[in-house]
Amino acid sequence: KFSVWTNKAKQEIYKKATLSFWEAPEEKLHSKVGESKVDFQARVKQKRRELRDEQVEKIKAKYEKKIESVEKKIEKAEIKVETEHSQYQQSKIQTAVSLGATVLGALLGRRTISSRNLGRIGTTLRGANRMSKEKREIQLAKETVKRLQEEIEELELQMQEDIQTCLDSSNQKQISLKEASVRPLKKRYFY
Repeated sequence: KFSVWTNKAKQEIYKKATLSFWEAPEEKLHSKVGESKVDFQARVKQKRRELRDEQVEKIKAKYEKKIESVEKKIEKAEIKVETEHSQYQQSKIQTAVSLGATVLGALLGRRTISSRNLGRIGTTLRGANRMSKEKREIQLAKETVKRLQEEIEELELQMQEDIQTCLDSSNQKQISLKEASVRPLKKRYFY
């Protein structure tokens, strides 16, 4: 008789026993046994915040690599500006010395127009030409630095826009919870 009652009890439990729970399909989460809907919603919100924060960190990492690369280029360009500036200063001094020597040689020498004075004039003109070339190279290097700084500003602005888009999309999503239930498997629990 006891085995008959046990079998009938098992059959009744099988027919009527269900385990109800909440699920959030988008987040692939299920409530724990006995967890209330409010508690589960709080857990889903926390999971969403964690996922959103991970996405924001990925966006930041992506742009930080790009910004770091541009900053290295800026450092190289600034070094080039300094190098070109020092070369310009040296060229300026050499040209001034050459001009002074040419003028003094012409004024104090025996002949104003001599092959020696003409050679000095040529050297002075080459120095002046070199000086103007150095000045143009300084300007180009400064423009490069400015362009790279603008590129960094654009990258930072784009990063902020992407982060804001991510935050907006995560804040606009409604939590969709579904109530689900599971019935016991006869072959697993009721032999």
